[in-house]
Amino acid sequence: MKKPSFAIRRATDADFPQLCELFAEVDAFHRNSRPDLFRKARRPARPQPYMLIEGPDTAIFVAHRGGRHLAGFILAEVQRAPDGMVHKRATIASIDTISVRSAYRRFGLGQRLLSRACRWARKRGATKVALGVYEFNRIAIDFYEAMGFRTIVRTMEQRLPGTSG
Repeated sequence: MKKPSFAIRRATDADFPQLCELFAEVDAFHRNSRPDLFRKARRPARPQPYMLIEGPDTAIFVAHRGGRHLAGFILAEVQRAPDGMVHKRATIASIDTISVRSAYRRFGLGQRLLSRACRWARKRGATKVALGVYEFNRIAIDFYEAMGFRTIVRTMEQRLPGTSG
């Protein structure tokens, strides 16, 4: 089978409906994996202004074929932290979400989206890229580790006896 070709570009307002579809896939995966943490949204989970915030320090990049059919996206933000009592000043790119439609996985789109976001962040002064990933998402963890990411912080939880959720 011939590998399909894709292009990467900044998201536009016209991409909003397909971005909602992609976010819905991510949300369903999380909900199915950890129903004790996630629920179906009672109203639109992400209103258009949330998703298409396009300031100098926030960007959504989309992978598409044939102009408008979105195969995946990445949402990134550059954050500047001042010197603190114990932490050093830092400019870090934060990856909020990355998603590739299941039909388009294994074509290198995640790598291309992440690389594009990293180039964008570097131009804005970022020296590192950080992201969060749930332990149940082993496929994502393997992907990020293959891309050179390493765990620096671990969040742990324990259910209290006699409680639910």
